Amino acid sequence: MPILGQSWGGTATLIVWMGVVALLADVAYEGARAVSGPYLAGLDAPILVAGALAVGELVSHLVKPLGGLLAERIGWPRGPWYVAFAGYALTAVSVPLLSLAGSWTDAFLLYMAERLGKGVRSPARDSIVASASRDLGYGKGFALYEVLDQVGAVGGPIAVSLVTLGLGTRTALLLLALPGALSLTVLLLLYRRIVGLGAVEKAG
Repeated sequence: MPILGQSWGGTATLIVWMGVVALLADVAYEGARAVSGPYLAGLDAPILVAGALAVGELVSHLVKPLGGLLAERIGWPRGPWYVAFAGYALTAVSVPLLSLAGSWTDAFLLYMAERLGKGVRSPARDSIVASASRDLGYGKGFALYEVLDQVGAVGGPIAVSLVTLGLGTRTALLLLALPGALSLTVLLLLYRRIVGLGAVEKAG
């Protein structure tokens, strides 16, 4: 049984669209991270705070098991989609809110919230990509997904840097609401199409 309906052109289509979701989210959070040092400095943050942002990576890894367990508890196929949406939503909200930060502590907490969102969504998102990759091949599927993901990871910092030069950091961060909102929109449309058709099977 195909994971996607014939109108979607096969399993690669879902992988590509999940890659687009990741690309858009990467533009938002990688763009925000690219200006984190100067932005925190402008908020009079102690020099150690910029380095302390690395704690966010630890937070991200620590919550990954919780995200996976929550997705499993809700059950397939809705669980991974719900958890992935929650994680992407946390990123989509926390990044543009950085533009409104009144102090470095506000900004620091928002950066931590963004990393929390990444950790929560990662296992759930990967299970969706794995399911879609079963017929195509797991290596090919994840390679296709990662290509799009890395385009966003590179494009985000470049775009934010250019906007910052012209309009300032706060405006650049605020404009990141657009790719964040688009990532949620695409993910929601995918969920309605894929789960609504009952076309996604359990990975494994």
